[in-house]
Amino acid sequence: ANVGKSTLMNTIVGERLCITTSKAQTTRHRILGVAIGENYQLALFDTPGLHEPRYELQRRMVGAARKATRDAEVILLVLDIFESLEEMQSVRAFVGDVDIPLVVAVNKIDLLRNESALSPNALEITGGSEANVLERTSLACPGADLILPISALTGDGIATLTEALVQRVPESNPVLDQDMLTDRPERFFAAEIIREQIFTLYSKEIPYASEVQVEAFREQRLPKLLEIHAIILVSRESQKKILIGNKGSAIKQTGIAARKALEAFFQVPKVHLELRVKVTKADWRSDNNALKQFGYIE
Repeated sequence: ANVGKSTLMNTIVGERLCITTSKAQTTRHRILGVAIGENYQLALFDTPGLHEPRYELQRRMVGAARKATRDAEVILLVLDIFESLEEMQSVRAFVGDVDIPLVVAVNKIDLLRNESALSPNALEITGGSEANVLERTSLACPGADLILPISALTGDGIATLTEALVQRVPESNPVLDQDMLTDRPERFFAAEIIREQIFTLYSKEIPYASEVQVEAFREQRLPKLLEIHAIILVSRESQKKILIGNKGSAIKQTGIAARKALEAFFQVPKVHLELRVKVTKADWRSDNNALKQFGYIE
C-alpha cells in the first residue's frame, strides 16, 4: 500500500525532493532530505517501502531500506489508517528488534477527522475512529517509543512529529552545509520527475518495468532554459509500444507533463525535453550489471 512516506518527507523538509504517486513502490532509491530549524539540522532518509520482493530490483530496494535502519539514529516507521493489524505487524516485523528509538507515524488521519471523506466501506476498514486506529497500531508495534497520528498532506501533527524526532536524535555539531537539502545531483531528480509521470499516466506493469536515464542535462542562461535528453528503458517491445502510444500520442503526453513538472522543480521558464524509449536486451530489473549502472548496486 502507498502510506504517504515520500509526501511526509517532503512536508518535513519543506521541499519537494521525493516523487509521489498513488501507486505503491514508487520510491526505488534511498534519498537524503535535510530539515533545518532554528536549533536543529535533521537528516532524513526516504527509503523504498517494505514489501516481499519478487525480482532482483525489489530485493535491492528492500535491502536499501534495511541498510537505512542499521545506519539510523532514530527509525521513523510510517503506517496509514487503512492497514489491518496483520499488515501493520508485517511491516513492524521487517524492522525487527532495534536498540534505537522507534517512532511510528500513522498517516492520513485527516480522512478520519472528516466523516464525509470516507465511504462506509472505508470507515469499516479503518475501524471507524482515530482511537481504534491508534489502538491497532499500538498492538502491532510493541517497543515503539511514540505513536503519533499525522497527515502528511494537510500538515496535521507534523510539527509535533518533527520535534519528537529532534528530541531523540543525539546532539552533535552540524555535519552538513546549512544550505544543503540533499546529496543527490540534478540529473537524478530530472530522471525521477520523468519516472513520476510514467507512474501517473500509465497503469499495470509499465511503471514498474520502466527506468529513466538522463543522457544530457544542459543549462542555458540567455534565454534561460534547461535542455534535458532522457531515455526510458523497458524490457519488452510490447512495453515500448504502450509507452509510445498510437502515433506517439502517449509519449507526447508524458513529455508535456514531465516538462511542466521539471520547470516547476528547477524553477526555470522553459525546459526542452527529448524522450526516447529503448528496449534492453534482458529484463533490467533482474540484471545485476544493469542495476549497477542505474545505481541500485553500489
